[in-house]
Amino acid sequence: DASGTANLTGNREGIKEIYRQHRKFAIYSHYTGIELPADRKCGDILIYRMKDAWFWFIPLSREKVSLGLVVDRSALQDSDLTPEERFDEAVQRCPELRARLSRAERVSPVRAIADFSYRNRRFVSPRLVRIGDAAAFLDPIFSSGVYLAMLTAKEAVSTVVEAIDRDQAITPAMRRYQRRTIGYLRSYFEMIENFYTQPFIDLLMQPHSRFHLPDAVVAILAGQMNGGWAVRWRLRVFFWLVRLQARFPVVKRLAIE
Repeated sequence: DASGTANLTGNREGIKEIYRQHRKFAIYSHYTGIELPADRKCGDILIYRMKDAWFWFIPLSREKVSLGLVVDRSALQDSDLTPEERFDEAVQRCPELRARLSRAERVSPVRAIADFSYRNRRFVSPRLVRIGDAAAFLDPIFSSGVYLAMLTAKEAVSTVVEAIDRDQAITPAMRRYQRRTIGYLRSYFEMIENFYTQPFIDLLMQPHSRFHLPDAVVAILAGQMNGGWAVRWRLRVFFWLVRLQARFPVVKRLAIE
């Protein structure tokens, strides 16, 4: 099943589960007239983190930029502002972004989409393997969707071929595929959930050279899902420090407005 967020077979089998504790709303548009660096940093994606929201800043070309605001759905529902007004109000509260947009022109309508993060309880069924968004859909903060779609599709190929050759509805390889995919999703969702917390940002933005702990976070975000023990132990220590930071600061608490 490669039906994406249509989730054809998952909906049919009634196995879709919504992450109800993680409900976001994205408001975005395209801009021109923004000065970008002339060097290799021209295409760098920027993230502007605020206390109650965050912006993505993605150069689509040297002339056009995609700018999006992500907020909790509750924040939008509790406000009298329209999505466009909420977007503009957030820009005004972000000095660096406000300065970047001082000469910019909005060249597309402001659009709003709801993020319904979900996963299916099973990623395999008799004679069926689910890949990409047909297996699960996560908050796009780390752009994991395309990568996970490609990774699961690649791993599903050999699994499907073996099942066809054996003429079996469920094979050991299919079960291994499901276990691996669950692990991938768990790793990314842990990142996503922690991104919205102050302690995670404190530690990620103030890396210490000892043990190279933030490198493990970067490794996962760069797609090294099978990084082995060297990545896993650093990741576990990093998240232990995140929990500790919430109670007893091990690094300076950043001022996020």
